[in-house]
Amino acid sequence: MARFGANTPHAAVVQAVIDRSAEVLAISATMGCHLRAVQDLIETVRADVRCARLRVLVGGHPFNVDPALWKTVGADGGACDAHAAITLASQWPSRSAPAS
Repeated sequence: MARFGANTPHAAVVQAVIDRSAEVLAISATMGCHLRAVQDLIETVRADVRCARLRVLVGGHPFNVDPALWKTVGADGGACDAHAAITLASQWPSRSAPAS
């Protein structure tokens, strides 16, 4: 598991996902003003074909206030706390690697 701060360049997050063959990327936002950055990061990850198998999970205060907000930012799901995030991620089936 790797942890990055809010100012981590999106390219560094993408590279970490690739280097670790990650299946899930969890993103947390503490304030609504950070939602655009969350959406931008998700769009950056989705644009890289090497991340095609990745699932994106979001959480934090804005997502607790509006439990459907995960759809708006382009995530695969949202969770109200760490326990819920682990439960949700463990229910997702593994995605197959894209055909070459």
